[in-house]
Amino acid sequence: MVEILKTFNEKHEQTGTAPREEVHRKGFWHETFHCWFVAKEKEDIGLYFQMRSSEKKDYPSLLDITAAGHLLADESVRDGVREVKEETGVSVSMDDLISLGVIRLTDPGIRRGFSDNEFAHTFLYKYTGGTDRLVPQQGEVDGFYRVSLDEVEALFEGKQETALLQCCSVPAGPDKEASADDFLPHGHQYYLNLVKKIRGVFD
Repeated sequence: MVEILKTFNEKHEQTGTAPREEVHRKGFWHETFHCWFVAKEKEDIGLYFQMRSSEKKDYPSLLDITAAGHLLADESVRDGVREVKEETGVSVSMDDLISLGVIRLTDPGIRRGFSDNEFAHTFLYKYTGGTDRLVPQQGEVDGFYRVSLDEVEALFEGKQETALLQCCSVPAGPDKEASADDFLPHGHQYYLNLVKKIRGVFD
């Protein structure tokens, strides 16, 4: 099945539609849905990352948004919530989510013939399901990991070289250490801005 996406100019004005492969080959702007799981335990805020499947064509085995996906040409932003159930096994509705706004992401790609320019409709979900309830979508996600927001901030500010990843998948796997290079290359400032937005929700 060929996925058809809406295409946009840099002002977020729709210009047409195109197959997903063409969108990335030509670097067309398109829309995505991002949902970050966050949990607060006492004073510590944890941010949940998925580890992309080692089988993925794009960015295999890198740490990414808890649940995310492309919005198809016939879908609204509200339809994007389907990604959460598919990738995490957790059922949520749009009413459960807190909007963090539309974030522009641009990445020329690390491989020839691939680029990614997104208008990411970004949401936060206050997750209360515990650290061993997330079920990875086979073939898409290899696991989920909780990382302290303080460690995410310190890592991308360059104050420490690695962050501790606490496994929170079913079945459970080992905890790990990760460097900044183990995360999807959205850019350090993206992650620092995300930390700021999340702290604003909990303040």
